[in-house]
Amino acid sequence: MTPTLNYIKREWAFFLEINDSPEIAPSLLWETGKAVLRGKIISYSTHKKKKTTNRKRT
Repeated sequence: MTPTLNYIKREWAFFLEINDSPEIAPSLLWETGKAVLRGKIISYSTHKKKKTTNRKRT
């Protein structure tokens, strides 16, 4: 598995561990999870791009 996929799987598992409870409707959990993952993916991509750009400069 790629490092990116491993990161996403870890973050999703962590999100579910913290937020999955009987009081929360599955649809709300799903919508919230998508938003959280979207943010994590953007953050990861930005970090990776900056790392690659810095490597090219040196």
